[in-house]
Amino acid sequence: MLSCLIQFNKNMTTIHSSFEIYGKKISILLIALLLAIIIRGLTLEYGDLLDPTETRYATIAQNMLFSGDWVTPRLPNNDGLELYFSKPPLHYWLTAISYQLFGIDEWTSRLPSFLALLLMLGSILLFAKKFFTLEIGYLAGLICVTSPLMFFLSGSSTIDVTFGALTFAALVVFAVAASEAGKPGNNQLMGHLFFIFSALALMTKGPIGLILIGIPVFFYCCYHKSLKCLAFLPWVGGISLFLLITVPWFYLVEKANPGSVRYFFVNENFLRFVAKDYGGKYGDAHIQPYGAIWWMLILSILPWSLYLVKYFIHNVTNFNKSNLLKENKWLLFILIVGISPILFFTVARSILPAYVVPAVPGLALFIGYITQNSKRALAEIDQNNCSLLKKSFFHKFKGDYPCILKTSVVTYAIINLLFLIAAPIIEVNKSASEILELITSQSKSKTVTVAIVATNNYSPYWTSGAYQEELSKPLKVIYVKPTELDTVKYKNLILRGDDPNLLAQINLHYKRFDSRGKWHWYRRII
Repeated sequence: MLSCLIQFNKNMTTIHSSFEIYGKKISILLIALLLAIIIRGLTLEYGDLLDPTETRYATIAQNMLFSGDWVTPRLPNNDGLELYFSKPPLHYWLTAISYQLFGIDEWTSRLPSFLALLLMLGSILLFAKKFFTLEIGYLAGLICVTSPLMFFLSGSSTIDVTFGALTFAALVVFAVAASEAGKPGNNQLMGHLFFIFSALALMTKGPIGLILIGIPVFFYCCYHKSLKCLAFLPWVGGISLFLLITVPWFYLVEKANPGSVRYFFVNENFLRFVAKDYGGKYGDAHIQPYGAIWWMLILSILPWSLYLVKYFIHNVTNFNKSNLLKENKWLLFILIVGISPILFFTVARSILPAYVVPAVPGLALFIGYITQNSKRALAEIDQNNCSLLKKSFFHKFKGDYPCILKTSVVTYAIINLLFLIAAPIIEVNKSASEILELITSQSKSKTVTVAIVATNNYSPYWTSGAYQEELSKPLKVIYVKPTELDTVKYKNLILRGDDPNLLAQINLHYKRFDSRGKWHWYRRII
């Protein structure tokens, strides 16, 4: 009896010690994740908005707020404001609301992307808690936040994180709803949220959102070998919500701008991906070789992509012998969620590294899972005698808890250091704020007028609208065609770069007065 009590006490002590260790690990991971989020939030103000990507979206939102027209996205050009139908308006609306609530500034321009990051992290934790463990969720969150691409884009005035967060949230609530289908007391909230997030993804970047959501759902049906597995979704109510969210804007924008809806769907969402000369009005096609999205993925989520490379080198020859994917169908599902955007863009020519974003949260969860099961994975490698992996560098790339935590801390420190060093160097060439502040501070006029001669420089327009935060006095920016320089008599003119054709015309009537980076201030010769 005494020996039984002693053994019981030892067992309880071991269990208690295990819980203490586990609780400590969870606390450290949570603190590390929260610190990473807080640091990123505090750096939203750091660095000017960059031309043309950040300032393009920020200026559209600014014009919506000033004009009161929240239907038609517009950008400044040589004729005033031109229609901009490259993307639907949801991200612009969020940015304009941010401006209305907190004022026009760099951090308010970037706030929607940062909030989208929080939605993405919340979805990661929800999925991990439901199907894996919270520890894996915190690990995946750290992997997501400390990926270079996610760090930079979650603090930028761009639509990619907003889009990625909404597509991922739609797939997470789909998985939760599917897992609860048929259970007593099951409500259909998650099913309705699936349609809501799908509609919001469409309203952020267009039909590509439905494609990236649809691919994992399609594979889910293939796994169950039937479409009946989708019967749990509230189709009538869900489709009604979807149409209620999406149809009104498309109707109103077509009514205000006939032909815009056809252009949006045909040119911007079909021809852009299959044709080099697709008739685009709002930016050139970024032509890359087929499959370029894969090297973009590897570089965008370094060093975490090394874990993926290690895992898949093993599974090239031993896929059927691997147990990790077989034992949990939701691990396979989240892998498909992460790989689907990469597979889709493999056959596209017009791509950018930002297109990797929708893949990051799914891959982060997958990496979090396989690293927490690293001992089992390595045992499988030894058992299956994977000589290809054993001879490679990746066999020595450990995936235990201390390694992940140290890697995330070192990676995040390096990213932040590079960001703090590079931002001032880049912004002086990509933002007109410094040169405009120089002009306004030296001008005696109450309102300063500045002419520009390049249509794709949006930062002067945005800065003029944000003058209360950026400049010492109000500023008016006017576009002037190079051929009009001999007739118009604006005192101040700015130019980015040294275009020989423009300089030949400018130097006839203006003289360079000062410069900031690649931005030059010219004053009219009297």
